[in-house]
This record gives sequence, C-alpha cells and structure tokens, in this order.
Amino acid sequence: MAKHFPDCEIVIFGLDYDGTIGAANYKHIENIHFLSPLPYEELPNHAAWFDIGIIPFKVHAVTNSTSPIKMFEYMSLGLPIVTTAMPECKAEIHVMSADSHDEFLHFIEEALRRREDQAYQKMLIEYAYSHHSWDQRCDAILKGLIRLSTQHHIPSEDVLALMNDFDE
Repeated sequence: MAKHFPDCEIVIFGLDYDGTIGAANYKHIENIHFLSPLPYEELPNHAAWFDIGIIPFKVHAVTNSTSPIKMFEYMSLGLPIVTTAMPECKAEIHVMSADSHDEFLHFIEEALRRREDQAYQKMLIEYAYSHHSWDQRCDAILKGLIRLSTQHHIPSEDVLALMNDFDE
C-alpha cells in the first residue's frame, strides 16, 4: 500500500499485539509512521488530519466476528472508510470493504477522491448519528432484552428496573 501511494503518509496508532508490524520491517519505508496508542479523548484531534480511515485487519475467525468501533468513529468524522472484508464492515453500505489486495488499493483511490466531497462527508456523518449512536445501540439492547424476557416469561418491568439501575 505504501509503495502504491508514495505521496500519502500512512499513520498507524497502537500496539503491535501479535508482532506482525515488527516482523514486517517497515521502518525503512519513509511514508509509514507508527505511533504509540493515544488516549481515547485525543483521537478526534489526530483524526482531524486524516484524509481517509482504513481498517486493514487480516480476515480470520476472530475478525470475522469483530465489529470495529473505529469504523463508526471514522464515519462520524465524515472520513471515507476502506476495510478488509469483515462481515460487519461489508454490511455497512457506506463502507468500501475489499475482498482482495487489488480491490483494497482501488477503494483507497476511490476514498481519496471522495475526501473532498462535502456532500459525501455530510451523508456519512448523518448516517453515523442516525444509525449508530450509543443511544440507538442501547435501545436495541433493551428491545432485545425485553424480547428475550417475553420468550422466557420474565416480566418486562423487571428488565426495565434492571436497566434503570444502570442509569444511577
């Protein structure tokens, strides 16, 4: 990717959990930068400088059951998003989710074209807030709990009382 886009700076935040970054010996590639993890509240300050957001996870059993919160964070910032073909990412209509390396590179080119499209950015932000807010996620969990309580003959008032306990 770095060789395909030599005019782009690729910035990676976080830990090298499995050692793949160190093993790949990227230090000699001038347009790749590895930075230490950030406190969560600092991420928007750094992301304001991003042109696009990528989630290049290797697809395997663990990532197949992953819902990367980063995808929704990028979306809420209006960043075009390119990911590998994780099922949760493929389900999002506004995410470019690649099935191959070549398609990933093609989608990066497309995302770079869209980075200045203000209507596209606005649509991403509105979609993120209308479909993926924490309030909506909590509502979905609550509805699921109520549905399960009905199936198992637990009074929904007991479920609501339990949920109210979390508000305090």
